[in-house]
Amino acid sequence: MAWCMRFKENARNPLKRTTGNLTVPELSAALICLVRSVEFVYFSKDIQCIMKGEILSNSSKLLNLSPFLDEKNVLRVGGRLQHSELPLNHKHPMLIFNNCNICDLIIDDYHVFYLHTGVEATLANLRTQF
Repeated sequence: MAWCMRFKENARNPLKRTTGNLTVPELSAALICLVRSVEFVYFSKDIQCIMKGEILSNSSKLLNLSPFLDEKNVLRVGGRLQHSELPLNHKHPMLIFNNCNICDLIIDDYHVFYLHTGVEATLANLRTQF
């Protein structure tokens, strides 16, 4: 996904082409794009309610999580930690549906990135963002 986003930017700005390895901001932007896409597929009704300022339906799986959309339109968990000095991802983790292929790929990526740690360590690392 990050390579596709770089290609799009290079096509739009041929004078400012980016080459070489992917950068951390490019990888972060790609992850956010993927998460937004998954959220829209699985939580589209909830996202529409939040955008309109309406109350979520009683049947919503997100009702107890006080969800909100951040400045990048990523669905995040609300709550009492909003006044703490923790980083945004710790205070308000992103929401992602647990039964999708993208979620499995993200889990695999974290498992490999953190050098094949065990289940508990991988989950702890995932929970810093999701």
